[in-house]
Amino acid sequence: STQRPAQVYGGEHFLRVHSDVSCISAPIFDGRGSLAGVLDASSGSSVRQQHTAALVQMSASNIENCLIRSGYADNIVIQFHPRPEYLSTLSVGMLVLSEDNKVFAINRKGAVYLTGFQNLLGTHFSDIFETDFESVSGQLARGETLRVRDRFGSAVSMRCVANRASFSMARQITPTRTPAQAQASKEKN
Repeated sequence: STQRPAQVYGGEHFLRVHSDVSCISAPIFDGRGSLAGVLDASSGSSVRQQHTAALVQMSASNIENCLIRSGYADNIVIQFHPRPEYLSTLSVGMLVLSEDNKVFAINRKGAVYLTGFQNLLGTHFSDIFETDFESVSGQLARGETLRVRDRFGSAVSMRCVANRASFSMARQITPTRTPAQAQASKEKN
């Protein structure tokens, strides 16, 4: 497997019976480097359809990002991109952390943004970025977008995906007060 998008047009098919079909496919990965599926768009047209190829690849990226968001709700998931305005797009990098703040999963875009790091899976957050996770976890838990440099000096903007793990982290960092504690605090001021 090449692990890359593929396009087969008309007469390029192995079987002549499919010579009037164009097939465009893109792999879908699970964030741990394993193939989760393949998205295919086939049509009866023999015209090369570059716009279809782009749409299939965009859809595959969207599915990968959705798999990470839904499949790792009990893990801290960090979205990052060199440009903050792209944090809500398909081109966002996604990093899933284990309980000990090591990379548990990463999407393909994230691996591209962190080019130069070897074996990202299992690498501690502080071995990738110039800060340790504990020092930025409070801001991330509050939903803030941070600017952080990686160990090669490239800056990325990052934020936490709102999920069970990030809500739990926010509660641990900012304990909730009971109504009696809130009233006592008001009376002091």
